[in-house]
Amino acid sequence: MAPPSFKPFGDDGTYVAGALSEADIQELVPRFSGWLYLCTDSGPDSGVPGGFPSIVKGHEGGKHVHVPVNHSDLDLALTRRLFKARATLVGPAPSTTGPLFITCRSNARAGAVALLYYAQDKKIEAASAPSPEDIIEWGRKQGLSFFSNAALVDWVMASLYFILKGPEERPRPLFHQLFEPESSTYTYLLADPESKEAILIDPVDLMVERDVKLVKELGLTCLFGVNTHCHADHVTGTHLLKQQIPGLKSVIARTSEAKADVLKEDKEKIRFGQYYLEFRATPGHTSGCMSLVMDDRSMVFTGDALLIRGCGRTDFQQGDAHMLFQSVHSRLFTLPGDCVVYPAHDYHGRMSSSIREEKQHNPRLSKSEEEFVTLMKNLNLPYPKKIDEALPRNLVCGC
Repeated sequence: MAPPSFKPFGDDGTYVAGALSEADIQELVPRFSGWLYLCTDSGPDSGVPGGFPSIVKGHEGGKHVHVPVNHSDLDLALTRRLFKARATLVGPAPSTTGPLFITCRSNARAGAVALLYYAQDKKIEAASAPSPEDIIEWGRKQGLSFFSNAALVDWVMASLYFILKGPEERPRPLFHQLFEPESSTYTYLLADPESKEAILIDPVDLMVERDVKLVKELGLTCLFGVNTHCHADHVTGTHLLKQQIPGLKSVIARTSEAKADVLKEDKEKIRFGQYYLEFRATPGHTSGCMSLVMDDRSMVFTGDALLIRGCGRTDFQQGDAHMLFQSVHSRLFTLPGDCVVYPAHDYHGRMSSSIREEKQHNPRLSKSEEEFVTLMKNLNLPYPKKIDEALPRNLVCGC
């Protein structure tokens, strides 16, 4: 009898399964010409006794490919390898031949990969490709177990945009990273090159003239000025931007307790043209910090929650080191490893990083939570020199 995790996926003969016994292998192997094995075979992560070598031995006459899928290191390079593996096993879409068997330890990764193959097939079959969100919704209705794993969900969403909305379907957004030297603050301008709708992230009052000039030069309609949190080291430029750009609305998290035209909650979106940013609550530096994740998970604007090889301080504005550690690890480090990190500040001339780099090399957040909290308690940083001016004004949109 097949194990409970053995389930059909779609109507093309694909099946997914979790861990298999030797008896399961003997029963199921003859039914499939192609077998894709996703376990890393490292430590407890093995889907069959003896790991992939036992599959090779037990699947004689069939095709078998091992593509290790590590929950903690997911990116689009992995996605490409998985599609090459599918072509090796059953031929390139849409002319795939023979049933495909995808296995891992619990069937979560197998279901995630099968959903990507399903999306590729639907893109080829349909006159107009479904949206990544449509595929995700379909997957949820199938009860796929990977939706309980945030890292797999983020990687699947990134992969779906890669499959369904690549450069031939959707151009890259216009992007400008701008710098204010007094507070070492980065402001970001993103825009849809087709509709010309735009958004500014973390504008600074001292640089509003520069920002307005750039918006006008590019012929953009700037819809929103977004603050990732209520800043203490500079005054936001949103109030001045509203005076010079008709229709622009200020945006901040509701939990910041600051005033703005639009107050956002966790998981809500803000749209500009054919793109959107997803708000992710990442409190800890302050109680109202939000990070902004690009729809295709290609980049994330982390405010002060995650800096390049560092993070924001936690000793004022309802800061909490435990909360910051948990926010970064559960809301940001789940993003694909190749997701580009754009922080609100850098004091050493660096412009960006990646989720993979920060997971591996951030000297604060690569520690244990206990070590991180101790470190943050003993930073002994000076009182922010502009906090007495900036914080009251930023609570009222920079007025």
